[in-house]
Amino acid sequence: MPQPITFYVGHQGRGHANRAMAIIDALPAGRAVTILTARPALFDGFARAVTLVPLPDEAAASDSPPRRRSPRSPPPDILHRAPIGDAAIRATMRTILDHLDMVDPALFVVDVSAEIALLARIASVPAIGIRMHGNRGDAAHLAGYRACVGLLAPFDEALEQPETPDWIRAMTHYAGGLCTAQDRVPGKAEARAMLGLSPDREIVVVLTGGGGAGTPYAPLTMAARALPETDWLVLGPVQREGHETDFGNLHLRGWVSTITAHIAAADVVVASSGDTIVHEIARAAAPMSARPNGAISTNRCARANVWPNSAPQSWCQAGPAHRPHGAACSTPPRRSIPQRSQASTPPPPRPAPRTISTGSPPISGHAEPAPPEWKIGGSDPDVFSCIRFIARLACVMHLTRPQADSLAREGMTALRNGNAAVAYERLSLLRDGAPGMPAPWFLIAQAAQALGRDDEADDALVRFLATEPRHLGALLTMAALKRRRGDDRAAESFYRTALSVASQPGATIAPALVPLLRVGETFLTEVAGRFSAHLDAALKDMPRTASPRIRHALDLLLGRSELYLQQPSMFYFPGLAQRAYFERDEFAWVAPIEAATGAIRAELDAVLAAGPGFAPYVQTMAGRPPPANPLLDDPGWGAFHLWRGGVPVEPNATICPNTMAALSLAPIPVIPGRSPMAIFSRLTPGTHIRPHHGMLNTRLICHLPLIAPDGCALRVGSETRPWRDGRMLIFDDSFEHEAWNRGTQTRIVLLFEVWRPELTATERDALTDIFAAIDRYQGPVVDTG
Repeated sequence: MPQPITFYVGHQGRGHANRAMAIIDALPAGRAVTILTARPALFDGFARAVTLVPLPDEAAASDSPPRRRSPRSPPPDILHRAPIGDAAIRATMRTILDHLDMVDPALFVVDVSAEIALLARIASVPAIGIRMHGNRGDAAHLAGYRACVGLLAPFDEALEQPETPDWIRAMTHYAGGLCTAQDRVPGKAEARAMLGLSPDREIVVVLTGGGGAGTPYAPLTMAARALPETDWLVLGPVQREGHETDFGNLHLRGWVSTITAHIAAADVVVASSGDTIVHEIARAAAPMSARPNGAISTNRCARANVWPNSAPQSWCQAGPAHRPHGAACSTPPRRSIPQRSQASTPPPPRPAPRTISTGSPPISGHAEPAPPEWKIGGSDPDVFSCIRFIARLACVMHLTRPQADSLAREGMTALRNGNAAVAYERLSLLRDGAPGMPAPWFLIAQAAQALGRDDEADDALVRFLATEPRHLGALLTMAALKRRRGDDRAAESFYRTALSVASQPGATIAPALVPLLRVGETFLTEVAGRFSAHLDAALKDMPRTASPRIRHALDLLLGRSELYLQQPSMFYFPGLAQRAYFERDEFAWVAPIEAATGAIRAELDAVLAAGPGFAPYVQTMAGRPPPANPLLDDPGWGAFHLWRGGVPVEPNATICPNTMAALSLAPIPVIPGRSPMAIFSRLTPGTHIRPHHGMLNTRLICHLPLIAPDGCALRVGSETRPWRDGRMLIFDDSFEHEAWNRGTQTRIVLLFEVWRPELTATERDALTDIFAAIDRYQGPVVDTG
């Protein structure tokens, strides 16, 4: 047996009670309903089985002064009415709390009271607040709204106040015009014939309603005297004082069962601005002159008294037979608006309730009414929309896992079928999750985004990414949302993260996401171009002679250059400058070696003339797995060794005395079994040394070009330099580097290593001991490129 739904029904007028009965009447028969009200007589004759809980009549009790007065204690901003010492209020709160504690309702529908909504939240009871139209931005209304789990607006979203905050809109279910009448709306001529009214005279229908003792009679007599050619039909009670003059064109009809026909017969309807009566008039598409009833009603009149031009167009489309001779959407003439008494009156008899069938339940174990064949107000939203909203919220407060699974499946199916509204309705009920099921925030975000509810989509994605920060689909969805909302910086960040996730080894990318990734790449390129253009314009006066480091920094910032750092494959010495290239003029020993280029080249020519002397730089080693180098045993990258493993290579060293002498001028490390190391390095046409890292960052590699044809170059990090005969290239080979010969002639350089200049003598000695100890343990380390 599902938990009951409890209604709190306000006692001002009959509108709250009529609305509650219309909703309760359509609830599934198996759902118990309790009603808390100070006027239980309003529900006399209501056929649905409900439990009525009478509340103290605070209005009557307030006629007696409270026992204690505290003029220095005005009510706080979040309460509308909170006098000190009012026993009726205490009795009301006690009765409500005792009942909520006893029945433990699945949902508490509050129609309407900010204080009762707050009380429900304090009592840990989920409440739906019924929203009244108008500007309700005071602290009390806002606090009451925040205390609820959902809000129900018995009006169309098109009539929402423009100043209503987004968070209230997000909580609100807009039910459209909610009427209690369901009889057919006749045309004006038909309605007048039904009621025996003149087909030609102007008719004004005045609706007095069920609140108070009735409309004062005197202002009505003044109106009848001012417009003697107009018939004034007054429906509902009036309040006489005994001195008024009766007029033949003023007809007091009291309570009638033909309210729809009277409205349809009228040229103008004069009524208060209550939500229900406004929508009854809207349903008949009749011109209306609204009259305020207190400060809150005046807010509603700000839109109601220009009726029906401000109404949703669907309300003006009831069909030709239902329109009063073409005036359905015309602005009503201005009339004087009589004020209304605040006294009470006995309620009119309640017409027999209608019978409404129910359909199969969309949530397992909870029945829900099926949509009727007829519609209210000529538009789709109606009492059944309210029922679905309330029934679903009542269910979701106590969802079982099977029910949650069913909702999730329905939501996903609706998303796949392009029905975002249904998907949003189903999935939003899972915002608080269910046993063993987290809230489906990503699916909610997709549905909200499809409906243009970008704030809700953003919030749902934030919640989802807080738990799944690397979810590719969510990152791309958030990126697209931020881009559409004009936040390119945020979009850039989410796209970059998404592309990073997609590029991870082993990443699985759904085919549907591939086009979205391409969109992200294109967007990032566009953003980079805009940023680059901005900086170029902003820095146009910067001298072209700015330091290379400044230029490099800007290139890194703009993505024109990739960041490369030292990554030695064997030994890393911290604290050394991250420099890919060093310049020739930084070292005094470079010039003397370059001066010997001619003599060294002559010795190289002799080596070449003598025949084979070069061997592949990368060779297979016996007893070791072959290195993963495409130039293994390839003579295209050849070496003529002069120093190897710390000793001269004979007879090579003997036949190159000038070369050996030049090498002695450089600060070459001396490490037994390891260094000095020096070779003539050969690169034949078409040979490409793939990107790789050297073993150490404690050394620099030096190239003295001896044969440097066009088409040959060396890239270290992000900078590429060609070789030029006799001009030394010095670089840190612990950076990623590669070399190629795309020319037609062989390139040969004298290659050797030197200590990093930042290393002190003490550090060089310590490193010599470290490398020697390493080699004594595992043998000399061979550079395999």
